[in-house]
Amino acid sequence: MKQVLYILILVAVAGCKSNTTENGYSTEMIDNKSTASDPEANNNKDYPVITFDSRTHDFGDIVDGETVKHIYRFKNTGTAPLIINNCEAACGCTVPNWNHSPIKPGEESEITVEFHSSGKSGDSKTPVMNTKTVTINTNAKENPIVLEFTANVYPPRN
Repeated sequence: MKQVLYILILVAVAGCKSNTTENGYSTEMIDNKSTASDPEANNNKDYPVITFDSRTHDFGDIVDGETVKHIYRFKNTGTAPLIINNCEAACGCTVPNWNHSPIKPGEESEITVEFHSSGKSGDSKTPVMNTKTVTINTNAKENPIVLEFTANVYPPRN
């Protein structure tokens, strides 16, 4: 009876720990950065490369309370599927959105970033320059990658 119980516990524990993502890719592609950042340490020389059109954006002049959006476009110019594990904004006023599915070599995708400017203008009549970042964690050769944007936020018009 104890043997059956031990076997059931082992099966349950083994079933809880999966080595693949929901898309069937090995979690080692994400968790073990040496698979991408140090391809010489990996027997498989294939790795993804994320190539952006631009990593910066200037929203210019906006008014406190506006929500503005920018799309950062990129392509997987590497030889293995690109997996974006996480996009993390440095501030709660910035919200990134990205494709959670693997991006095959040669495919293009995008990361959309929204900036909510409420409370970002200060008290004076002059604009406050805001510079914000989004850090992207992937299995790409270069990791992490930082996207940046700026905006001059004016106080609300009376």
